[in-house]
Amino acid sequence: MPLTKFRKENKDLKPWVIYIWEVGELVKGAAKVITLDGINEIFISGREVERDEGWQRPTKKKDIYTAKQQTKVELQNTLNALNWYGKKILGKDGIDEKKFAQAEMRAATNSAGIYIDISKAYPVQKFPVKVITFDKAKELGL
Repeated sequence: MPLTKFRKENKDLKPWVIYIWEVGELVKGAAKVITLDGINEIFISGREVERDEGWQRPTKKKDIYTAKQQTKVELQNTLNALNWYGKKILGKDGIDEKKFAQAEMRAATNSAGIYIDISKAYPVQKFPVKVITFDKAKELGL
């Protein structure tokens, strides 16, 4: 399921926090982003729980965990990209890959030119994650 964005206000939804919940065979996640340059959106991501037969002892619990981790990582990456580059990397349906690649290239070139490691100029942050129920997600408007 691709990342999408939509607008729905809820006072209980905290910005820069990733919310993850299960809906049947789907794991969904959402994060509200508010920046100084004018972004005020909710970004949604999700994964289908797939059976992984490659493991020695495959279980449903492990498959759900994998789907939750993939959803969390995708939203972490989205929040970091928006935190670093802001509004200039957004397209009409989320982050535009071409604009993001150009911003990454520009940042890497600038950092190399002044001999700074890009990981120091743009450090990766780990945003808080809350696992919620489907009912709580509906209550929050997700």
